[in-house]
Amino acid sequence: MNFPLFVATRYIKSKNTHNIINIISWISAIGIAVTTAALIVVLSVFNGFEELITTMYTSFDPDLKISANKGKSFSTANIDSDAIISLPCVENVQEVVEDNALLKHDQQQIVATIKGVNSNYFNYEPLAYRIVLGDTESLKAGNCIAGYGIGYYLNLQMNNLPQPINILVPKRNNSNLLNLLNAFNSKTLPVAGIFSIQQELDDKYLFIPLSEARKLLNYDNDNVTALEIRLKPNADLKQAQKKIKEIAGEDFIVKNHFELQDTLYKVMHSEKAAVFLILCFLILISAFNIIGSLSMLVISKEKDIAILHSMGCRLKTIKRIFINESLLLTLSGAIIGLIIGSILCILQMTFGIIKLGTSGSFIIDSYPVQLQAQDFLIVFITVMIIGILTSLVPIARIKVKVNYNRK
Repeated sequence: MNFPLFVATRYIKSKNTHNIINIISWISAIGIAVTTAALIVVLSVFNGFEELITTMYTSFDPDLKISANKGKSFSTANIDSDAIISLPCVENVQEVVEDNALLKHDQQQIVATIKGVNSNYFNYEPLAYRIVLGDTESLKAGNCIAGYGIGYYLNLQMNNLPQPINILVPKRNNSNLLNLLNAFNSKTLPVAGIFSIQQELDDKYLFIPLSEARKLLNYDNDNVTALEIRLKPNADLKQAQKKIKEIAGEDFIVKNHFELQDTLYKVMHSEKAAVFLILCFLILISAFNIIGSLSMLVISKEKDIAILHSMGCRLKTIKRIFINESLLLTLSGAIIGLIIGSILCILQMTFGIIKLGTSGSFIIDSYPVQLQAQDFLIVFITVMIIGILTSLVPIARIKVKVNYNRK
Protein backbone atom coordinates (compact mmCIF):
# COMPACT_ATOMS: atom_id res chain seq x y z
CA MET A 1 0.00 0.00 0.00
CA ASN A 2 1.42 3.42 -0.96
CA PHE A 3 1.89 6.10 1.69
CA PRO A 4 -1.03 8.49 0.83
CA LEU A 5 -3.49 5.59 0.65
CA PHE A 6 -2.21 4.17 3.94
CA VAL A 7 -2.63 7.49 5.78
CA ALA A 8 -6.07 8.07 4.20
CA THR A 9 -7.20 4.64 5.40
CA ARG A 10 -5.95 5.39 8.90
CA TYR A 11 -7.86 8.69 8.96
CA ILE A 12 -11.08 6.95 8.00
CA LYS A 13 -10.66 4.25 10.67
CA SER A 14 -9.31 6.51 13.42
CA LYS A 15 -11.35 7.24 16.54
CA ASN A 16 -10.42 10.40 18.37
CA THR A 17 -11.90 13.56 19.79
CA HIS A 18 -12.96 14.50 16.28
CA ASN A 19 -14.97 11.30 15.76
CA ILE A 20 -17.88 13.43 14.52
CA ILE A 21 -15.87 13.96 11.32
CA ASN A 22 -15.84 10.20 10.69
CA ILE A 23 -19.57 10.03 11.36
CA ILE A 24 -20.28 12.80 8.83
CA SER A 25 -17.99 11.10 6.32
CA TRP A 26 -19.81 7.77 6.60
CA ILE A 27 -23.20 9.50 6.47
CA SER A 28 -22.15 11.03 3.15
CA ALA A 29 -21.01 7.58 1.95
CA ILE A 30 -24.41 6.15 2.93
CA GLY A 31 -26.11 9.00 1.04
CA ILE A 32 -24.09 8.16 -2.05
CA ALA A 33 -24.95 4.47 -1.62
CA VAL A 34 -28.69 5.19 -1.43
CA THR A 35 -28.71 7.46 -4.49
CA THR A 36 -26.51 5.02 -6.42
CA ALA A 37 -28.93 2.19 -5.61
CA ALA A 38 -31.83 4.42 -6.67
CA LEU A 39 -30.07 5.13 -9.98
CA ILE A 40 -29.61 1.42 -10.70
CA VAL A 41 -33.22 0.61 -9.79
CA VAL A 42 -34.73 3.45 -11.82
CA LEU A 43 -32.58 2.80 -14.89
CA SER A 44 -33.37 -0.92 -14.70
CA VAL A 45 -37.11 -0.19 -14.54
CA PHE A 46 -36.79 2.03 -17.62
CA ASN A 47 -34.92 -0.82 -19.32
CA GLY A 48 -37.73 -3.18 -18.37
CA PHE A 49 -40.42 -0.92 -19.82
CA GLU A 50 -38.37 -0.36 -22.97
CA GLU A 51 -37.94 -4.11 -23.43
CA LEU A 52 -41.66 -4.66 -22.83
CA ILE A 53 -42.66 -2.00 -25.37
CA THR A 54 -40.08 -3.28 -27.86
CA THR A 55 -41.46 -6.81 -27.51
CA MET A 56 -45.04 -5.63 -28.04
CA TYR A 57 -44.29 -3.50 -31.08
CA THR A 58 -41.85 -5.94 -32.72
CA SER A 59 -44.52 -8.63 -32.57
CA PHE A 60 -46.64 -6.28 -34.71
CA ASP A 61 -44.14 -4.16 -36.65
CA PRO A 62 -41.94 -5.88 -39.23
CA ASP A 63 -38.17 -5.92 -38.87
CA LEU A 64 -37.94 -3.72 -41.97
CA LYS A 65 -40.58 -1.79 -43.91
CA ILE A 66 -40.21 -0.48 -47.46
CA SER A 67 -42.43 2.44 -48.49
CA ALA A 68 -42.44 4.93 -51.34
CA ASN A 69 -40.32 8.05 -50.99
CA LYS A 70 -43.07 10.01 -52.76
CA GLY A 71 -46.74 9.18 -52.77
CA LYS A 72 -48.81 6.73 -50.77
CA SER A 73 -48.50 3.61 -52.90
CA PHE A 74 -46.20 2.04 -55.48
CA SER A 75 -46.08 -0.84 -57.90
CA THR A 76 -44.11 -3.93 -56.95
CA ALA A 77 -42.82 -3.95 -60.52
CA ASN A 78 -40.69 -0.92 -59.63
CA ILE A 79 -38.68 -2.77 -57.00
CA ASP A 80 -36.65 -5.96 -57.27
CA SER A 81 -38.60 -8.06 -54.76
CA ASP A 82 -36.92 -11.29 -55.89
CA ALA A 83 -33.48 -9.90 -55.02
CA ILE A 84 -34.73 -9.00 -51.55
CA ILE A 85 -36.35 -12.39 -50.96
CA SER A 86 -33.15 -14.16 -52.08
CA LEU A 87 -31.06 -12.47 -49.40
CA PRO A 88 -29.85 -15.05 -46.81
CA CYS A 89 -31.05 -12.89 -43.91
CA VAL A 90 -34.64 -12.51 -45.17
CA GLU A 91 -37.31 -14.93 -43.96
CA ASN A 92 -40.31 -13.55 -45.86
CA VAL A 93 -41.66 -10.44 -47.58
CA GLN A 94 -45.29 -9.43 -47.23
CA GLU A 95 -47.24 -7.11 -49.53
CA VAL A 96 -49.39 -4.67 -47.55
CA VAL A 97 -52.10 -2.16 -48.46
CA GLU A 98 -52.97 0.24 -45.65
CA ASP A 99 -55.29 3.25 -45.37
CA ASN A 100 -57.93 4.86 -43.18
CA ALA A 101 -61.55 3.79 -43.37
CA LEU A 102 -64.89 4.24 -41.65
CA LEU A 103 -66.14 1.07 -39.94
CA LYS A 104 -69.82 0.54 -39.11
CA HIS A 105 -71.71 -2.12 -37.19
CA ASP A 106 -75.39 -1.68 -36.29
CA GLN A 107 -75.61 1.88 -34.96
CA GLN A 108 -71.93 2.20 -34.04
CA GLN A 109 -69.14 3.59 -36.21
CA ILE A 110 -65.43 4.32 -35.83
CA VAL A 111 -62.58 5.61 -38.00
CA ALA A 112 -59.78 3.06 -38.10
CA THR A 113 -56.98 1.80 -40.32
CA ILE A 114 -57.62 -1.13 -42.62
CA LYS A 115 -54.58 -3.25 -43.41
CA GLY A 116 -54.82 -5.57 -46.37
CA VAL A 117 -52.55 -8.60 -45.96
CA ASN A 118 -52.09 -12.08 -47.39
CA SER A 119 -53.73 -15.07 -45.72
CA ASN A 120 -50.40 -16.27 -44.24
CA TYR A 121 -49.65 -12.94 -42.55
CA PHE A 122 -50.51 -14.23 -39.06
CA ASN A 123 -48.40 -17.38 -39.44
CA TYR A 124 -45.57 -15.38 -37.85
CA GLU A 125 -45.45 -16.86 -34.33
CA PRO A 126 -45.17 -13.72 -32.15
CA LEU A 127 -48.11 -12.21 -34.04
CA ALA A 128 -50.15 -15.42 -34.01
CA TYR A 129 -50.00 -15.48 -30.20
CA ARG A 130 -51.74 -12.08 -30.15
CA ILE A 131 -54.98 -13.48 -31.57
CA VAL A 132 -57.27 -13.90 -28.57
CA LEU A 133 -60.40 -14.99 -30.45
CA GLY A 134 -60.46 -16.97 -33.68
CA ASP A 135 -57.28 -18.31 -35.26
CA THR A 136 -54.64 -17.58 -37.89
CA GLU A 137 -56.86 -19.12 -40.60
CA SER A 138 -59.47 -16.36 -40.24
CA LEU A 139 -58.20 -14.41 -43.28
CA LYS A 140 -58.26 -17.36 -45.66
CA ALA A 141 -62.04 -17.42 -46.02
CA GLY A 142 -62.24 -13.71 -46.79
CA ASN A 143 -62.85 -12.75 -43.17
CA CYS A 144 -61.36 -9.94 -41.07
CA ILE A 145 -59.33 -9.83 -37.88
CA ALA A 146 -60.11 -6.77 -35.74
CA GLY A 147 -58.32 -5.19 -32.81
CA TYR A 148 -59.96 -5.73 -29.44
CA GLY A 149 -60.64 -1.98 -29.11
CA ILE A 150 -62.42 -1.86 -32.46
CA GLY A 151 -64.58 -4.80 -31.44
CA TYR A 152 -65.41 -3.02 -28.19
CA TYR A 153 -66.32 0.33 -29.78
CA LEU A 154 -68.47 -1.31 -32.47
CA ASN A 155 -70.25 -3.50 -29.91
CA LEU A 156 -69.34 -6.70 -31.72
CA GLN A 157 -70.57 -9.86 -30.05
CA MET A 158 -67.07 -11.25 -29.65
CA ASN A 159 -68.27 -14.51 -28.18
CA ASN A 160 -70.43 -15.08 -31.24
CA LEU A 161 -68.06 -14.56 -34.17
CA PRO A 162 -68.16 -14.03 -37.10
CA GLN A 163 -69.91 -10.66 -36.99
CA PRO A 164 -70.51 -8.50 -40.10
CA ILE A 165 -68.82 -5.12 -40.38
CA ASN A 166 -69.31 -2.47 -43.07
CA ILE A 167 -66.14 -0.80 -44.40
CA LEU A 168 -66.35 2.56 -46.20
CA VAL A 169 -63.39 4.15 -47.99
CA PRO A 170 -63.44 7.45 -49.95
CA LYS A 171 -63.14 6.87 -53.69
CA ARG A 172 -59.86 7.96 -55.22
CA ASN A 173 -60.00 10.88 -57.69
CA ASN A 174 -63.67 11.46 -56.94
CA SER A 175 -64.59 14.98 -58.02
CA ASN A 176 -68.29 14.86 -57.09
CA LEU A 177 -68.07 15.36 -53.32
CA LEU A 178 -71.72 16.50 -53.05
CA ASN A 179 -73.11 13.06 -53.91
CA LEU A 180 -72.30 11.06 -50.78
CA LEU A 181 -73.78 7.88 -52.19
CA ASN A 182 -71.10 7.75 -54.85
CA ALA A 183 -68.29 9.20 -52.73
CA PHE A 184 -67.39 5.95 -50.96
CA ASN A 185 -66.47 2.41 -51.83
CA SER A 186 -68.07 0.05 -49.35
CA LYS A 187 -67.81 -3.61 -48.51
CA THR A 188 -69.34 -5.77 -45.82
CA LEU A 189 -66.98 -8.40 -44.45
CA PRO A 190 -67.33 -10.76 -41.48
CA VAL A 191 -65.02 -10.31 -38.48
CA ALA A 192 -63.89 -13.83 -37.54
CA GLY A 193 -60.93 -13.04 -35.25
CA ILE A 194 -59.85 -10.60 -32.54
CA PHE A 195 -56.24 -9.66 -31.74
CA SER A 196 -54.87 -7.82 -28.70
CA ILE A 197 -51.37 -6.32 -28.50
CA GLN A 198 -51.70 -3.00 -26.72
CA GLN A 199 -54.44 -0.37 -26.63
CA GLU A 200 -53.10 1.97 -29.31
CA LEU A 201 -52.88 -0.83 -31.85
CA ASP A 202 -56.06 -2.59 -30.68
CA ASP A 203 -58.05 0.62 -31.25
CA LYS A 204 -56.53 1.28 -34.66
CA TYR A 205 -56.20 -1.75 -36.93
CA LEU A 206 -58.56 -4.00 -38.86
CA PHE A 207 -56.87 -6.71 -40.96
CA ILE A 208 -58.67 -7.65 -44.16
CA PRO A 209 -57.70 -9.78 -47.18
CA LEU A 210 -55.25 -8.03 -49.50
CA SER A 211 -57.49 -8.45 -52.55
CA GLU A 212 -60.43 -6.79 -50.78
CA ALA A 213 -58.24 -3.87 -49.66
CA ARG A 214 -57.10 -3.27 -53.26
CA LYS A 215 -60.70 -3.27 -54.48
CA LEU A 216 -61.81 -0.82 -51.80
CA LEU A 217 -58.93 1.55 -52.56
CA ASN A 218 -59.11 1.14 -56.35
CA TYR A 219 -55.55 -0.21 -56.50
CA ASP A 220 -54.16 -2.42 -59.26
CA ASN A 221 -53.22 -6.00 -58.45
CA ASP A 222 -49.53 -5.11 -58.09
CA ASN A 223 -50.05 -1.91 -56.05
CA VAL A 224 -49.03 -1.82 -52.38
CA THR A 225 -48.45 0.85 -49.76
CA ALA A 226 -45.54 -1.06 -48.21
CA LEU A 227 -43.46 -4.21 -48.26
CA GLU A 228 -42.95 -5.69 -44.80
CA ILE A 229 -39.85 -7.81 -44.27
CA ARG A 230 -39.28 -10.36 -41.54
CA LEU A 231 -35.66 -11.36 -40.96
CA LYS A 232 -34.36 -14.72 -39.88
CA PRO A 233 -33.43 -15.19 -36.21
CA ASN A 234 -30.03 -13.72 -35.25
CA ALA A 235 -29.86 -11.74 -38.53
CA ASP A 236 -27.94 -8.46 -38.35
CA LEU A 237 -30.62 -5.76 -38.59
CA LYS A 238 -28.30 -2.92 -39.65
CA GLN A 239 -26.54 -4.97 -42.30
CA ALA A 240 -29.84 -6.24 -43.68
CA GLN A 241 -31.25 -2.71 -43.79
CA LYS A 242 -28.15 -1.47 -45.63
CA LYS A 243 -28.34 -4.24 -48.27
CA ILE A 244 -32.07 -3.75 -48.84
CA LYS A 245 -31.60 0.02 -49.20
CA GLU A 246 -29.07 -0.64 -51.94
CA ILE A 247 -31.52 -2.95 -53.75
CA ALA A 248 -34.54 -0.64 -53.30
CA GLY A 249 -32.79 2.52 -54.50
CA GLU A 250 -33.44 6.17 -53.80
CA ASP A 251 -37.14 6.03 -54.67
CA PHE A 252 -37.91 4.02 -51.54
CA ILE A 253 -37.56 4.43 -47.78
CA VAL A 254 -36.41 1.46 -45.71
CA LYS A 255 -37.08 1.73 -41.97
CA ASN A 256 -36.40 -0.76 -39.19
CA HIS A 257 -38.83 -1.40 -36.34
CA PHE A 258 -37.07 1.14 -34.09
CA GLU A 259 -37.40 3.88 -36.71
CA LEU A 260 -41.07 3.04 -37.20
CA GLN A 261 -41.65 3.99 -33.55
CA ASP A 262 -38.98 6.69 -33.49
CA THR A 263 -40.98 9.21 -31.43
CA LEU A 264 -41.85 6.68 -28.74
CA TYR A 265 -38.24 5.58 -28.25
CA LYS A 266 -36.99 9.18 -28.23
CA VAL A 267 -39.48 10.07 -25.49
CA MET A 268 -38.44 7.06 -23.42
CA HIS A 269 -34.73 7.83 -23.78
CA SER A 270 -35.34 11.50 -22.93
CA GLU A 271 -37.25 10.55 -19.78
CA LYS A 272 -34.49 8.12 -18.80
CA ALA A 273 -31.82 10.79 -19.30
CA ALA A 274 -33.85 13.35 -17.30
CA VAL A 275 -34.28 10.98 -14.35
CA PHE A 276 -30.58 10.09 -14.52
CA LEU A 277 -29.59 13.78 -14.30
CA ILE A 278 -31.98 14.39 -11.38
CA LEU A 279 -30.53 11.49 -9.41
CA CYS A 280 -26.99 12.63 -10.29
CA PHE A 281 -27.91 15.97 -8.72
CA LEU A 282 -28.92 14.09 -5.56
CA ILE A 283 -25.55 12.31 -5.60
CA LEU A 284 -23.88 15.72 -5.87
CA ILE A 285 -25.82 16.91 -2.82
CA SER A 286 -24.66 13.84 -0.91
CA ALA A 287 -21.11 14.55 -2.04
CA PHE A 288 -21.29 17.99 -0.44
CA ASN A 289 -21.17 16.19 2.90
CA ILE A 290 -17.77 14.87 1.81
CA ILE A 291 -16.68 18.48 1.19
CA GLY A 292 -17.73 19.36 4.74
CA SER A 293 -16.08 16.36 6.34
CA LEU A 294 -12.83 16.83 4.39
CA SER A 295 -12.78 20.54 5.23
CA MET A 296 -13.09 19.73 8.93
CA LEU A 297 -10.50 16.97 8.59
CA VAL A 298 -8.03 19.37 6.97
CA ILE A 299 -8.56 21.83 9.82
CA SER A 300 -8.22 19.14 12.50
CA LYS A 301 -5.06 17.73 10.89
CA GLU A 302 -3.16 21.03 10.62
CA LYS A 303 -0.43 19.80 12.94
CA ASP A 304 -0.17 16.46 11.11
CA ILE A 305 0.14 18.31 7.79
CA ALA A 306 2.86 20.57 9.17
CA ILE A 307 4.77 17.60 10.65
CA LEU A 308 4.52 15.60 7.42
CA HIS A 309 5.68 18.59 5.41
CA SER A 310 8.60 19.28 7.74
CA MET A 311 9.64 15.63 7.44
CA GLY A 312 10.01 16.07 3.70
CA CYS A 313 6.56 15.08 2.49
CA ARG A 314 5.71 17.11 -0.56
CA LEU A 315 2.54 19.17 -0.73
CA LYS A 316 1.40 17.08 -3.69
CA THR A 317 1.66 13.91 -1.59
CA ILE A 318 -0.26 15.50 1.29
CA LYS A 319 -3.05 16.43 -1.10
CA ARG A 320 -3.17 12.90 -2.35
CA ILE A 321 -3.89 11.70 1.19
CA PHE A 322 -7.15 13.66 1.30
CA ILE A 323 -8.00 12.86 -2.33
CA ASN A 324 -7.62 9.17 -1.48
CA GLU A 325 -9.88 9.56 1.54
CA SER A 326 -12.57 11.15 -0.63
CA LEU A 327 -12.17 8.39 -3.21
CA LEU A 328 -12.40 5.68 -0.55
CA LEU A 329 -15.64 7.13 0.81
CA THR A 330 -17.09 7.57 -2.67
CA LEU A 331 -15.95 4.11 -3.75
CA SER A 332 -17.48 2.53 -0.65
CA GLY A 333 -20.78 4.29 -1.26
CA ALA A 334 -20.78 3.41 -4.97
CA ILE A 335 -20.03 -0.30 -4.44
CA ILE A 336 -22.56 -0.65 -1.62
CA GLY A 337 -25.15 1.19 -3.73
CA LEU A 338 -24.55 -1.01 -6.75
CA ILE A 339 -24.91 -4.15 -4.62
CA ILE A 340 -28.11 -2.92 -2.95
CA GLY A 341 -29.57 -1.80 -6.29
CA SER A 342 -28.77 -5.19 -7.84
CA ILE A 343 -30.39 -7.07 -4.97
CA LEU A 344 -33.55 -4.94 -5.16
CA CYS A 345 -33.78 -5.46 -8.93
CA ILE A 346 -33.27 -9.22 -8.64
CA LEU A 347 -35.96 -9.44 -5.96
CA GLN A 348 -38.36 -7.50 -8.19
CA MET A 349 -37.54 -9.68 -11.19
CA THR A 350 -38.00 -12.87 -9.16
CA PHE A 351 -40.99 -12.09 -6.96
CA GLY A 352 -42.60 -8.99 -8.56
CA ILE A 353 -42.83 -7.29 -5.17
CA ILE A 354 -44.02 -3.85 -6.39
CA LYS A 355 -47.25 -4.23 -8.36
CA LEU A 356 -48.58 -1.98 -11.10
CA GLY A 357 -52.18 -2.33 -9.95
CA THR A 358 -54.86 -4.73 -8.84
CA SER A 359 -57.52 -4.00 -11.45
CA GLY A 360 -56.15 -6.49 -13.98
CA SER A 361 -56.12 -3.85 -16.75
CA PHE A 362 -52.34 -3.91 -17.14
CA ILE A 363 -50.43 -6.13 -19.56
CA ILE A 364 -48.14 -7.16 -16.71
CA ASP A 365 -48.77 -7.41 -12.97
CA SER A 366 -45.59 -5.81 -11.60
CA TYR A 367 -42.96 -3.30 -12.65
CA PRO A 368 -40.67 -4.82 -15.29
CA VAL A 369 -36.93 -4.75 -14.54
CA GLN A 370 -33.94 -5.49 -16.73
CA LEU A 371 -30.34 -5.21 -15.53
CA GLN A 372 -27.79 -3.95 -18.06
CA ALA A 373 -24.02 -3.94 -17.53
CA GLN A 374 -23.64 -0.57 -19.25
CA ASP A 375 -25.86 1.06 -16.62
CA PHE A 376 -23.61 -0.20 -13.84
CA LEU A 377 -20.55 1.14 -15.65
CA ILE A 378 -22.11 4.55 -16.36
CA VAL A 379 -23.39 4.94 -12.80
CA PHE A 380 -20.07 3.89 -11.28
CA ILE A 381 -18.05 6.28 -13.46
CA THR A 382 -20.49 9.14 -12.79
CA VAL A 383 -20.37 8.66 -9.02
CA MET A 384 -16.57 8.46 -9.00
CA ILE A 385 -16.22 11.62 -11.11
CA ILE A 386 -18.51 13.50 -8.74
CA GLY A 387 -16.44 12.22 -5.80
CA ILE A 388 -13.17 13.35 -7.39
CA LEU A 389 -14.48 16.82 -8.30
CA THR A 390 -15.96 17.47 -4.86
CA SER A 391 -12.69 16.46 -3.15
CA LEU A 392 -10.81 19.23 -4.95
CA VAL A 393 -12.66 21.99 -3.08
CA PRO A 394 -11.49 21.31 0.50
CA ILE A 395 -8.03 20.20 -0.59
CA ALA A 396 -7.38 23.71 -1.88
CA ARG A 397 -7.40 24.87 1.76
CA ILE A 398 -4.14 23.03 2.43
CA LYS A 399 -2.23 25.73 0.57
CA VAL A 400 -3.38 28.23 3.12
CA LYS A 401 -2.37 26.15 6.12
CA VAL A 402 1.13 25.29 4.86
CA ASN A 403 3.37 28.38 5.09
CA TYR A 404 6.35 27.11 3.09
CA ASN A 405 6.94 24.80 0.17
CA ARG A 406 9.56 22.13 -0.33
CA LYS A 407 10.35 21.24 -3.90
